[in-house]
Amino acid sequence: MSVYAHPYEQFHQFIARKNVTVGKDEATGGYDLTVNPGESEIFIVGGPLYQDCVENTQKVLALDSNDLYIRTLKYWNSYSKRRKDFSIMLSDNLLDKQKILDQIDHVAILLKTQQSSEGGVIAGSNYHFAYVRDQYGVSRGFLALGYYEEALKILAFYWKIWQQFGFLKNAQAIGIPGMFHIHENDEVEMTGYLIIQAFDYISKTKDIGFIKKIFPMLEWAWNAQKKNLVKNMLPFNGDETYVAGGILPRSALNDGSAESTLLFIRSGQLLLPFARENHLWKRDIIKADEQLVEKVTGSYSDNFISEGRIIANNPGRMSVSEMPDFRHGVCASGVHGVVYTKKDKNGNYLCPKCYAEKKEFPPIERKSYYLPSISLTPLYIGSTIIPEQIIKKNIDIIKENYLKSGQISSRPGDKTVIGYEYGFLLSALSKYKDPLATKVFKDAMSVVDESGAWVEYYRDGEPKGCRYRPWESAVNIEAIIEYAESN
Repeated sequence: MSVYAHPYEQFHQFIARKNVTVGKDEATGGYDLTVNPGESEIFIVGGPLYQDCVENTQKVLALDSNDLYIRTLKYWNSYSKRRKDFSIMLSDNLLDKQKILDQIDHVAILLKTQQSSEGGVIAGSNYHFAYVRDQYGVSRGFLALGYYEEALKILAFYWKIWQQFGFLKNAQAIGIPGMFHIHENDEVEMTGYLIIQAFDYISKTKDIGFIKKIFPMLEWAWNAQKKNLVKNMLPFNGDETYVAGGILPRSALNDGSAESTLLFIRSGQLLLPFARENHLWKRDIIKADEQLVEKVTGSYSDNFISEGRIIANNPGRMSVSEMPDFRHGVCASGVHGVVYTKKDKNGNYLCPKCYAEKKEFPPIERKSYYLPSISLTPLYIGSTIIPEQIIKKNIDIIKENYLKSGQISSRPGDKTVIGYEYGFLLSALSKYKDPLATKVFKDAMSVVDESGAWVEYYRDGEPKGCRYRPWESAVNIEAIIEYAESN
């Protein structure tokens, strides 16, 4: 996790009323909070400016807790009423119907409590930025639940920032213009998800006017991907889940990425017909880009399918000598955070300190990896470029490993499960009416924590990483809705 200096002063006030006392601890310079028996009230009030903080505090002092409770209750009742009525939509014969309805409610609250008034959704309690890829899954969750307004606000959040700066990065600060979390290869993967997200929204709402409005941002996202094509492949984004979770080595970042390349193809299949139908680009530009998509599509099987399996990465995209000399990302030492780095002779990227000290690291690995989740991505984003028999073969491999090991592993023999893999597999099995879907559904529900959330990772069935995660929870609840509607 990176720590960024805040560019502005922060103002907060603490209010304790009734049976709460606050005392100064002279030894530490801090404060002691004592909560005595009986009813107590504690408020933490903030504001972007000192004046705002004081005014907000005065508003709180003018209300009693019952007033605040009634106002909050009205808000959440109104929010819940806007949701699709799954109690009617789902069959009364559905096993675990009430459990599913309760879980839908848990996730609906989880997503809303982490969405700002601007529209950006934090990636979790550890990650106070709005990450583009994470918000793709959140948007899908909102759309599945019927919260179209919330899905729109995520796109509006991007649009506001893009208008100010002309770009988006791996993650953007919420409410603080100009703060970005920058990783390696931020022009790929997330840019594909951004375009697909916009068309997911339009497919549910038919809000063509809004997509036309934000089209310059989608055009930027498209062209950013095109710049990174090498041998008809895009690289990995540096904060991609498999890499960030240590499941795929960071040395593979400039390899061809099956997922990033698939996202490029799918985003082009959605964007280019829209541009043509609405006369947003010249016809020769659209035709050239359509030919490019066809070219990348035609190479996809050769680049990413081996012996009937979809591989995660292709080292043939770029040699070590062709990799860029500098990039913003993680130092090979693994201890100096996200910084500017320089490539050494072995293909490792080192921060200025490690480079100046001439630290030696072994040559980076140049091999391909097979990760089950990659095989499920085409179904998740609606891509049809991979023959169905190959998709089914890869699902069979996942099923076999799952039945043998008892868990949906991100890599055969690895005990780490990415939180959203439950949803990816459940969605795929539901689409094919596979009876194993019921077992996956039960396993997915079995790891839900006491807050009604899924987490970032599981190891040996135990939660690891960030808790109360919007991305994993949104992906999984959408898959559970699909499962419930297919039964």
